[in-house]
Amino acid sequence: MMSSQVSTLTTLNNLSISTPPSTSSKLRLSSSSYHSLSQRTHIPFHVYKHPSAILLELCTSLQELRQIIPLIIKNGLYGELLFQTKLLSLFCKYGSIVEAVRVFESVEDKADVFYHTMLKGYAKNSSLEDSFSFYCRMKCDDVEPVVYNFTYLLKVIGDNSDLRRGKEIHGQLITSGFALNLFAMTSVVNLYAKCGRIDEAYKMFDRMPERDLVSWNTIIAGYAQNGHAKKALSLIVRMQHEGQRPDSVTLVTVLPAAADVKSLRIGKSIHGYVLRAGFESHVNIATALVDMYSKCGYVGIARLIFNRMRERTVVSWNSMIDGYVQSDDPKEALEIFQKMLDEGFEPSNVTIMEALHACGDLGDIERGRFLHKLLDRLGLGSNVSVMNSLISMYTKCKRVDIAAKIFENLQGKTPVSWNAMILGYAQNGQVKEALSHFSEMQSQNIKMDTFTMVSVIPALAELSITRQAKWIHGLVIRSCFDKNVFVMTALVDMYAKCGAINTARKLFDMMGERHVTTWNAMIDGYGTHGVGKAAVDLFKKMQKGAIKPNEVTFLCVISACSHSGLVEEGLESFESMKKDYGLEPAMDHYGAMVDLLGRAGQLNEAWEFIQKMPIEPGITVFGAMLGACRIHKNVELGEKAAMKIFQLNPNDGGYHVLLSNIYASASMWDKVAEIRTMMEKKGLKKTPGCSLVDLGKELHTFYSGSTLHPQSKQIYSFLETLGEKIKAAGYVPDTNSIHDVEDDVQKQLLNSHSEKLAISFGLLNTSPGTTLHIRKNLRVCGDCHKATKYISLVTGREIIVRDMHRFHHFKNGTCSCGDYWKLVQAFTFTMLPLVCKRLSLLKSRPPPFGHGFSIFQSFIRPMTESSSSNDPQNFTVSYLQNSCGLSHNSAIAASKKLLFENSEQPDSVLELLRSQGLTKSQIEKIIVTRPQLLEANLEDTLRPKMEFLKSLGFSGASMVKLVTKDPRMLDCDVVESVQLFRARGFSDEQIKGLTMKLPSLHFYNVNKIVKPKLEFFKSMGFTAEDVARIVSSEPYILERSLENHIIPCIEVLKRVLGTDENVRKVIKACYWILEYNLEKMLEPNIAMLKSHGVPENIIMNMFLAHPRTFLLRPQQITEILAEVEKLGFNPNTSLFVLAIRSMAVMSKTLWEQKVEAYKSFGLTEDQVYTAFKLQPMCMITSEKKIKKVMHFLINKLNMDASMICRNPNLLMLSLEKRLIPRSSVLQLLISSGFLKEDINIIYYLRMPEQQFVEKLVRKYKPLLPNIVNAHEGRIEFLGFPVILKS
Repeated sequence: MMSSQVSTLTTLNNLSISTPPSTSSKLRLSSSSYHSLSQRTHIPFHVYKHPSAILLELCTSLQELRQIIPLIIKNGLYGELLFQTKLLSLFCKYGSIVEAVRVFESVEDKADVFYHTMLKGYAKNSSLEDSFSFYCRMKCDDVEPVVYNFTYLLKVIGDNSDLRRGKEIHGQLITSGFALNLFAMTSVVNLYAKCGRIDEAYKMFDRMPERDLVSWNTIIAGYAQNGHAKKALSLIVRMQHEGQRPDSVTLVTVLPAAADVKSLRIGKSIHGYVLRAGFESHVNIATALVDMYSKCGYVGIARLIFNRMRERTVVSWNSMIDGYVQSDDPKEALEIFQKMLDEGFEPSNVTIMEALHACGDLGDIERGRFLHKLLDRLGLGSNVSVMNSLISMYTKCKRVDIAAKIFENLQGKTPVSWNAMILGYAQNGQVKEALSHFSEMQSQNIKMDTFTMVSVIPALAELSITRQAKWIHGLVIRSCFDKNVFVMTALVDMYAKCGAINTARKLFDMMGERHVTTWNAMIDGYGTHGVGKAAVDLFKKMQKGAIKPNEVTFLCVISACSHSGLVEEGLESFESMKKDYGLEPAMDHYGAMVDLLGRAGQLNEAWEFIQKMPIEPGITVFGAMLGACRIHKNVELGEKAAMKIFQLNPNDGGYHVLLSNIYASASMWDKVAEIRTMMEKKGLKKTPGCSLVDLGKELHTFYSGSTLHPQSKQIYSFLETLGEKIKAAGYVPDTNSIHDVEDDVQKQLLNSHSEKLAISFGLLNTSPGTTLHIRKNLRVCGDCHKATKYISLVTGREIIVRDMHRFHHFKNGTCSCGDYWKLVQAFTFTMLPLVCKRLSLLKSRPPPFGHGFSIFQSFIRPMTESSSSNDPQNFTVSYLQNSCGLSHNSAIAASKKLLFENSEQPDSVLELLRSQGLTKSQIEKIIVTRPQLLEANLEDTLRPKMEFLKSLGFSGASMVKLVTKDPRMLDCDVVESVQLFRARGFSDEQIKGLTMKLPSLHFYNVNKIVKPKLEFFKSMGFTAEDVARIVSSEPYILERSLENHIIPCIEVLKRVLGTDENVRKVIKACYWILEYNLEKMLEPNIAMLKSHGVPENIIMNMFLAHPRTFLLRPQQITEILAEVEKLGFNPNTSLFVLAIRSMAVMSKTLWEQKVEAYKSFGLTEDQVYTAFKLQPMCMITSEKKIKKVMHFLINKLNMDASMICRNPNLLMLSLEKRLIPRSSVLQLLISSGFLKEDINIIYYLRMPEQQFVEKLVRKYKPLLPNIVNAHEGRIEFLGFPVILKS
């Protein structure tokens, strides 16, 4: 049996060619011979009922199909059309395109259906090239394409994002007459969406004459997948308005869009719809919900949904794992991954990538290796994305060597591969290798992206070379990445780490958008530069803005306080972390606090703090304590801290050296020997000191005592001379860090420290005035720190040294870390009288005393020199005229309010105003109005004020408009009023709105003027949201007197409306009503309406609906009443007041224009007045809407003018929402004569369709004899069931 099957298969294989078709491979027969077979061929009964045919119908796999073929051939049925068609279809269905081609080519007389089936097979199972080639063959063989040919082709083209070919097929589709076909045009929409041309996709969608659910799902998916989540969500609303209910496909599409915008509110709304529609059991929808909640930050809810899923797919597991990874819970992510394996699911490439991410975050190399073996076993070793994740995992686990081997062997590297490798090197301190890979990446013309920049910039930051920092900054600008917040944040961090803290701040200030990491980078930069006060100020500024600090922010702030001795500020920040922001301190925070207290000399407090920690202290905490004990030479606490560290068994010999130095400073040499022996046994060595200096586009490296540098002789010679100069200036070597050697050897060792060698080399090879940048791998020792201060003093150079902890800016004998400055400050103010007496002696003495005179003179000159002899009044007037553009008289008037001695202060203010985009004329206007701004403190007043306004949403044009409108906004205390509004529930957008309308609101005493009015509205029962909406829409209310205006107005409303609820309803709907004098307008008008016979209930209802009508001048009301009565309106109906309302809002000219608009469609003036009497509001409708609706009623529904004027309610309806969707109903009603008179059709057309039909039939059955069956019972009207009650 088996042999017969094999022989039969061989026969089949020899029937025709086995290669895919191409455009050049045409059949030799004439075109006409292909289609001689009728498309409707009779199939004999014995063929149709043959067992082989039945077996083909029951076939479920390719294997079964191959077993059936021998039976077909054996019975001589292979040439039958039925079997040829079925075999071709099944081979295509099961993905065996080669065997399908054999069947196809063996058919001599091919019907069109063979071509259609074959094209479908190619589209689903082969390449785009093969599919396109076969389509071309179809055209050459004169086969007329059907619509499904185009849908299959467009799908495969869209999947390959081949826009050019897609447009070609789109053109073919149009020329084939399918431009209006629903299925074809849906495929066109899908094509453009998948090719990233979402605007063109929407154009195609918008032109579709009809749309089904699939069409809507396609365009929504297109927007969602192209990064336009908000548009996708808005289309969901429009889709429902047009009568389409979202199905499971819609929901799976739109849930990721809600996740992208991180809108939990929208996500919950969709979840509610899922439950109401009964879709919660669909595994793909439940998976999408898990993903949505995870991305919105609610991974706990995601886990609940995941746990309740009765059925899960690999995608479900992936979503849950990814949720935990993105929520910084890699441990739980790996637990879920293990559970997935335990339940027998095979991980996909996405699963492995997420698990690798979690391993990298944990630094778990063992699990990482397990995953490496697993992915090899799963055959994912050739998947570039998976291998990129593997590289990233190994670099995070400090095994960059393994990552490098994987990278070298990786085939088909992508930019992501290069980025992962560059970042891995940078994070592991291998800067040269990172830069080398970056250079290689450029040389291979691999396109860089923002991730490349964010990977390489930190590597350059570690080098701390300003020259290369400027180079990469230039490359960022040339590559147009200077608007990316993460790239700019990396640049801020890089400049700070290169010693250019001012440049970092300039970049920070220039950024239009800032991320929390941007603030962290700038705060940390200030901290490492010893500018703790600036760091704290910036942190306070951040707290006032929209971006909330995170754990890293507080770590940066506390560290900054530690470097600058700001103990109180550091303690406040630590307490605020949990109290105000709900952030739990981590080990690093506790370590920073210990460092803060320890550096300040509060060692006992630091140790007590450690004892009270809620978590077990780690190496970082005890290491900070040990370092503080080294500074303050506390042996007892130092020993305790060191013993705790040694119990944790660190591999860092630095801690042993610190303890050894503590013992040495206390002359405990036996203890020093013990520590050294311990280090030898453990194989620990002290890290050798290394300093780097960048010079002449080359990085020069110096080690302590090294003589390998080509200029070593000159360096040591120069260093000896330099040592003499600084000794003459007062330098005394600090030998406390060197023990067990003679004094002369101690000094020799000190002179050969790496930073001194690097500084000497820099001084030798640069011109006077050049700033030196030195990078040190360890902390600068006390002697080098002292020596560098003196070197900066005697050479007049600025020297910037970056050690492992911070920056030291040495200039004129001082260091930014503050120790020398505190000494000089104390010395200057306590010894100033003595210094002044001795100045003449110092000046006459030879160096170093003469040099010392010039130094002290620079301190004293500002205190002793007189101010400029120029007249400040004249200078101020001249400045205001020349620099600010004021006229002479305006300048004189302004100078009476301020005086300048120089232009430094006003120049900086003008520069700030110009930077905000204000023109010269606007600045002139501001200074004329508020000249005091020119002497406002830039950093403490103006810049913080502008930043605060920006945090409210003012920027660009809105800032310019606000400041020009009222310059006082720049120097008034806006914060207090804003805090009051925020406390009352106002959003920043609402505060911005009321500020723009009424800036003077912020200048009042808010507690006396604004607060009582807000409290009054609250006491009336308004919610906080209502008050915020009313006041932000009409802030002028707050200028009105509470006792003399607002309360009297409320009392009038209570008298008219009767209840507080009605009063609230009117004020919420018409917030402007309190601006009017209601005593003089409202009550007289109501009395006048009553005198004309209008019932009180009608007046009440109309006032609630249209209060503005009642706020006309009494004389105007009198005139309108006369007109309304002349037209014959009955005062006992609401139409009477509606007519007044309509005539009140229109001028005579506007009335005439609308009458002309109606007349242009054939209505006479009498018919217009007839319509107005039936529905007065039809005259309020805009002229544009009148024309659109009239055109529709006359041209689409064939209504005549007389019918329209008897049914004016139709003129009030929305064309798109009501008239067009109900056009078929209206046509039926019109044809039956139903609309011969006004029956208030507007009321029914606003109902849902089922309710509309039921109401219509039940109420107007006598008017519908031609439509509704006269018999009682269950009937159908327009396809809707209606049960008529007897």
